[in-house]
Amino acid sequence: MKLKAKLISTIAAFAMVLCLTIVGVWAAATVTVSVTGTVSYTATDVDATVTGTITGITESGKNFEKTFNAASTENSGAWDLSGITFVKNQDVVITLNVKNNSTERPLQATLANNGEATGTNTTAALGETTTSTIAAGDNASFTFTIKVTDWNKAASYGINLMLTLNNQAA
Repeated sequence: MKLKAKLISTIAAFAMVLCLTIVGVWAAATVTVSVTGTVSYTATDVDATVTGTITGITESGKNFEKTFNAASTENSGAWDLSGITFVKNQDVVITLNVKNNSTERPLQATLANNGEATGTNTTAALGETTTSTIAAGDNASFTFTIKVTDWNKAASYGINLMLTLNNQAA
């Protein structure tokens, strides 16, 4: 009888440890990493094309392209980056390529992190404003990288970038 009681208590203890292990593995597998926010833009008297790409996410179709010129009616707006899911163990890299379509004048492109961005368990690589003068017919790229500090914890990042394009006198 003693042997039977020990066997039953051992089986019950093993079943309890097994259940706790399964719950722990499930919890570790369901860590969420999310990004919300926008890349806003304004353009003043420029002839340029802005192309935005993003890597390190599971979604497709989150790319952006906008051309500004004399025929453009929209000179400001935003690239919506809400609902992004990170690929585990990869950084999210946002790249903005600015092509100066003018053959006569340079333009000034400025990418700023508006300082209102917030993150939990993440770090971002653009701490200060980046400005570039782009010669006529040339292009420049700006990158913004978001890194997850600990992939075993939930993480989030709220983006608030601003791209400003201004015409430069010839």
